Amino acid sequence: MKGKSVLIIATLAVAGIIVAKSDAFACGEGKTHGQEVKSAPTFMSPVMLMSAESETIEKTIKVDGMTCGSCAKSIERSVKKVNGIIEVKADYKAGTCKIKAKKDVNMEEVFKAIEKAGFKPVGEI
Repeated sequence: MKGKSVLIIATLAVAGIIVAKSDAFACGEGKTHGQEVKSAPTFMSPVMLMSAESETIEKTIKVDGMTCGSCAKSIERSVKKVNGIIEVKADYKAGTCKIKAKKDVNMEEVFKAIEKAGFKPVGEI
């Protein structure tokens, strides 16, 4: 029976139906605590998922001057501060900086962030 209850909980979690129970007392604002509360299911259709994915871009930038892992980390820290950046991975061996960002990210700001870290962005490859 224990296996079935785990399966049911996992199924509910995947479906986005979460059951929570609070041990708190009434808060005085008319809210009832300590009762089970079901959240609404969170559902994203395949169209919504594809739309969210299409709103991002992936770019690779050639960068001169990186010689070690610390150089790469310095670029990553700087580029992560740019609005719209989702992921950054700099590779000193390849001399590149790969970004995943929102479609409207300002690439000029990305290049400036690389320069601010002390390196020269050559261009997109």
